[in-house]
Amino acid sequence: MSVVQRPLTIALPAGRLYAESAKLLGGCGLPLDDWRGDERRLLWTSPDGNSRFLVARPADMVTYVHGGVADLGITGKDSLMETDSDVYELLDLGFGLCRLVLAAPDGFAGAGIGTGAGSAVGGPLRVATKYPRLA
Repeated sequence: MSVVQRPLTIALPAGRLYAESAKLLGGCGLPLDDWRGDERRLLWTSPDGNSRFLVARPADMVTYVHGGVADLGITGKDSLMETDSDVYELLDLGFGLCRLVLAAPDGFAGAGIGTGAGSAVGGPLRVATKYPRLA
């Protein structure tokens, strides 16, 4: 029986996390920016053919890893915690820190938080978020 060897596919986050991710992988012997060439290119292979890199939105990393499109992915913990996908956080890389903030209109006194009784600005409290699990 022969073993088919395929390249390791690593999903990298576009945007502000890309530079730190590239620096980290460069320190591991994978100089991404030397190989990438065209900055708009979203998928490329290392010169030795052992690694492939996919650049996408950080929020999509969990989906790519869960679905088998990528073997590994770098994303924010917020994106990882927001899904119910069966993926594992192997390592906290210590960069790209974020925070969740509760904001309210001027004059909001906080009345009714958690009670459903309405707010100081009139009407029920509503929360707008793209992270309903974390919020």
